[in-house]
Amino acid sequence: MLVFYDSVRANCSATMSAMENVTVNAKEQRRGLVIAQVDRGEVLVAEGAALLGVSARHAAQRAPGRLLAAYRQRGVAALAHGNRGKAPRNAVDEETR
Repeated sequence: MLVFYDSVRANCSATMSAMENVTVNAKEQRRGLVIAQVDRGEVLVAEGAALLGVSARHAAQRAPGRLLAAYRQRGVAALAHGNRGKAPRNAVDEETR
């Protein structure tokens, strides 16, 4: 996983003050590789969107889509789910259990 993260981080156009360490699963790794290829212009947006199973608008189109814009801003960390590591909002209290 570190090899993937380092290779995508090196090719990421994001300018971040501090890189955050994030563990990504296989789906997020694949997503990161495809988005990095789209960002570098190696893969067309429509092809990348088809590989990811999302619409071209969701991936990126005229204005950067959600995935590409987030990738450019935060790198691979943007592809991880935002609630990772947090307790669920509907979790029952330990005292209540």
